[in-house]
Amino acid sequence: MVRSSSISKKEFPQSNEEEQEDFANTVQRALDLAFQKRGLSIAASLYGRQELVLHEDIGIFSILREASNHFAPLDLRAFFISYVTDLLVHPTELCKKYLWHLSQGYFAYHTLSLDPHCTQFRKERLRQIVWILDSSVILPLIAKGCHNHQYGLDLFERIKELGLQVFTTRKLFDEVVTHAAWARSCVRQYGVESPEFLMIALSKGDYKQNLFIDGFINTATSQGELSFEEYMASIFQNGKQIDDYATAIEETLTEHGVNTIRLSEWEGFDQIDWGEILEITERIKQDRLERGTYRSDLQCEAEAEVLLILQKVREGCYGTVQGMPSKAYFVTQSGVLRRVGKEQDCPVWSPEAFYRYLLCFPTAIPLEKDYLQQCMASEFFYSGLQVMNEERYKKFFGPQIREAKLKFPEVLKKHDAGEHSYLFSLSQSFDNTMDLEKPLFSFQAALLRAEKEAERAAQAEKVARLSKKEKTEYEKMKEERNLKEARKKRKKRQLEAARARKKGKKKKKRGK
Repeated sequence: MVRSSSISKKEFPQSNEEEQEDFANTVQRALDLAFQKRGLSIAASLYGRQELVLHEDIGIFSILREASNHFAPLDLRAFFISYVTDLLVHPTELCKKYLWHLSQGYFAYHTLSLDPHCTQFRKERLRQIVWILDSSVILPLIAKGCHNHQYGLDLFERIKELGLQVFTTRKLFDEVVTHAAWARSCVRQYGVESPEFLMIALSKGDYKQNLFIDGFINTATSQGELSFEEYMASIFQNGKQIDDYATAIEETLTEHGVNTIRLSEWEGFDQIDWGEILEITERIKQDRLERGTYRSDLQCEAEAEVLLILQKVREGCYGTVQGMPSKAYFVTQSGVLRRVGKEQDCPVWSPEAFYRYLLCFPTAIPLEKDYLQQCMASEFFYSGLQVMNEERYKKFFGPQIREAKLKFPEVLKKHDAGEHSYLFSLSQSFDNTMDLEKPLFSFQAALLRAEKEAERAAQAEKVARLSKKEKTEYEKMKEERNLKEARKKRKKRQLEAARARKKGKKKKKRGK
């Protein structure tokens, strides 16, 4: 899987065959150990009370950091981590096949070991469980063309074929609609050729990656030019321009076997349950404030509804049209309900654990190694890391990249000729900036130049407003400042000359 020539000759030209072989073996051992522990952790979280929040402490990377200590040079350790990370995020076809068997094999092994009744756990038991899906699980299905869309399709095909009772709440559903509406508003406000849209697409500043924008960029470059509205229309079956995203998204979810349901629509709901929602919301809010993950009260209310449903289903108070479920689980990357909930067994499954578990059940749907890799990449997305097809992004933003390269010399010319060191540093930074960020670099450099010009114009205007007497005083002060600066420079030159003479005299004495 890892060739012995893995150590880049560019980074380490002096490496020999033995060192390269050792590097390859270390990579393989680290991956094997990482997926062995990862499979055990995920499986244990399904059947016990052990908390597993992969996005907060990604076990793979802690193992890789430990494995890198095998190498003495610090630069080789850094290259090792960078190399293996690239294997996981952008694997070759051979790597995908290897990682698929390695990761799923360990997961299945530990799952079967931890659950002695797994042989009796068949489709009927699966159908007795209520699964509530977070918006982050639904988004890859809806956002056609995004980096993990194929995984989303495969997941929901398996859900439908296995006949699972799958729900999402109205508040979680609204988060999906808001995600889509926000993407449309950005395109309408800025246009796709603006620096602002590029910042949004690259998750720069305060922006986080939006899967509809990611899907739009990938689709536009793979299928030919199309507008954002045409992209959104292509997501839904009618292919017409969509004004009401909520209706269209709900219809799509229904087709994939997902029921969108309000809290009050659950069988057994009582009006007094609203009182419990307030108390749970406050607990969730406090937890998020302590961890710095609080976004809004709406976020906390949505999670409070889910936790109440989980508790009521498990207590036998809530049911569905199919009867009283045996269990209820929330499929999400968030770990807040694990901490706030009072259940004896874990009420939350990560999307990766849920997907892997469904893969253990035989269906007519073929297994694809790419989809598991996309599922794992979703963990990076939730952690705030940018996951994208760089070549497609370069193609989409190609005109802006070329324009930035052509116009950057003009931006440099507008700066003062005396700023030699600054201009050289600016030029070096531009050359070292990745192509996708070059338009942003030029834009920021132009803004900086405009700010300087605005400051000078404001200063000139201030001077113009001065009276004749004030102007005389201003010029006098300016002249005094210049004289002070000149005296400082002259004094500095005199001190340097004195030191040089003193040094010369010492050399003559030593020579005698």
